[in-house]
Amino acid sequence: MAPKHGKVSFKQVSGKLQEGRCAGKTVKGTLVIYKPNKGYKGEDVFKVGFTMDMYVSGSAKIRNVVDKYVITVK
Repeated sequence: MAPKHGKVSFKQVSGKLQEGRCAGKTVKGTLVIYKPNKGYKGEDVFKVGFTMDMYVSGSAKIRNVVDKYVITVK
């Protein structure tokens, strides 16, 4: 679902994990960037879906994930 009052773009980034048992390791990720239409103020909603491998021992499963973002532009 695309936002009604702006645009979404994606950027591949690398960074170090800050916590957990893998803290300090460098990982790749996708940055979700929302840019509102010029002059728009208020709430906007969009969804981002992606597919990822599940790391389950002895399994080659794929997981589909959809996240909903609610943005308040001030």
